Amino acid sequence: IEGVCEEKGHPLHNAEFCNVFQECFKGSFGAYSSLTNERLFSVKPVYIERWVYKYAAAYIETFDINRCQYSFDRYIGV
Repeated sequence: IEGVCEEKGHPLHNAEFCNVFQECFKGSFGAYSSLTNERLFSVKPVYIERWVYKYAAAYIETFDINRCQYSFDRYIGV
């Protein structure tokens, strides 16, 4: 996954993040979110590639978000 990363600041300054993180990962929220050096980042994906194996054949699935293109092609080796 390739993307553009943006720092959002300290986790405790983002109420939406705090609500979800505390609900789903209460222990981690308590242990890490109040640390001074913790930072919250968001990543906007621009390109995603993954390998898929079907019936012993390899395929490459790609999402090019900027170009609005999707492909699912069989991998042909050298």
